[in-house]
Amino acid sequence: MPILPRLAMVSGGLGILNLGLVTVRYRAREFAIRRAFGATRRQIFLIVLLETALVVVTAGAIGVVLAFAATLVLRTLAATVVDPADIPPFPIVAAAIAFIVSVVLGTLAGLAPARAATRGEIIRAIRG
Repeated sequence: MPILPRLAMVSGGLGILNLGLVTVRYRAREFAIRRAFGATRRQIFLIVLLETALVVVTAGAIGVVLAFAATLVLRTLAATVVDPADIPPFPIVAAAIAFIVSVVLGTLAGLAPARAATRGEIIRAIRG
């Protein structure tokens, strides 16, 4: 596998990790209040992890749809210059594999923020 796709996946994972950690830090009081009202650490962990997974799935779906739309436009433009039979179709299998890999990587990157959300002390977070 070429280095550029690997680099893109690693930088995307680090971006999700960073965004998740910042979000958890800003929501520390919310998580503390949830814990004070009876939420378990596991529930807080699952909230953050599911939010991350939802963002990753949504972004991946938007990316695949935009890539498909761009391919249709480029195929239409290229068909005016070359024979349409010479233009390769949209790689559905490759798009599906990329989507699955990005969802798995993004969800794995969400594990650290989810774990960080469960570590805060309730009293200290509520006080501010």
